[in-house]
Amino acid sequence: MKGLFCYLSPFAPDISGAVSVLYELGGIIVILDAGGCAGNTCGFDEPRWFTKKSAIYSAGLRDLDAILGRDDELMDKIAGAIETTSANFIALVGTPVPSVIATDYHAISKLCEKRFGLPCLYIETTGMKYYDVGQQMAYAAIDHMVEKKGSLDTVYVGATPLDVPFIDGDCLTSLSSYAALPQAKQAIVMSVSGLPLVRKYKIPYTFGLNLGHIDVQPKKTLIISQQVWAHMIRQWMGQGDVASFFMMDKEYMQPNDVHLDGELDLVKLVKTRKYERILCDPLLMRALPDYTGEFISLPHFAVSGQLYQKANIEAYLSDLEKAL
Repeated sequence: MKGLFCYLSPFAPDISGAVSVLYELGGIIVILDAGGCAGNTCGFDEPRWFTKKSAIYSAGLRDLDAILGRDDELMDKIAGAIETTSANFIALVGTPVPSVIATDYHAISKLCEKRFGLPCLYIETTGMKYYDVGQQMAYAAIDHMVEKKGSLDTVYVGATPLDVPFIDGDCLTSLSSYAALPQAKQAIVMSVSGLPLVRKYKIPYTFGLNLGHIDVQPKKTLIISQQVWAHMIRQWMGQGDVASFFMMDKEYMQPNDVHLDGELDLVKLVKTRKYERILCDPLLMRALPDYTGEFISLPHFAVSGQLYQKANIEAYLSDLEKAL
């Protein structure tokens, strides 16, 4: 059955992807849930939650609050949050219940702006799609909100801890960087979710980083991750097919690359093509208990959270090179 996972844990949902983009921008992030979605996002899908502060709140909606549209209570809760922290904007992030009852996010955001005098954006995530979809929606919402001014030399786009290990550089981690994005001289796209922004403003860009090249014994290799990171590893190794459960841009897909709709697609792909080497998050190997070839750990936070997290990108690549 398509979409049924018997071996794998749920991947980070669109809600978590949206929050990962908003995390360091200095706004009040309000997740419109009863508490579970916010808890899952902060406790499992956001590594910065344990090292960096961010104003993330659950709306604490009860059934009747959501069904009857008690927006005044939501406004009062946001007012309380504003009293305890400074913020330069308000962000409303959707969850399954508001999406089912057709919550009018636009109207609520206008109420927020009128009452609090702060810009308010909304992201209509549903919790039903993967994190990269939420990221792409968040990038678009922030870009629409900010006034364009300033310029940048080089900017990393689509770079959150859910995509790749922490990297140094001028990422989109402030509203001023979004404001200056249209005048950026060049961009480095670190995930497919960032592509619409650079294409919108026709910014010259590279698809990932140039990691150089290492000598690896030739083998029939499969690399499973988000497309840009997997593409970077392929160039680094000089071989391999790319597969991903997340967004894949057709322009950068090679003939044997595959988008995976579910774990059965992964099982079938490995069985059919008889790969001798697989690089992927260790959690994905649960779906391949009979695989006897070479396995190389390629952790992806959106898949396994803190289980296999590395300290930084240098440690990540160092461990990978040793394994190869």
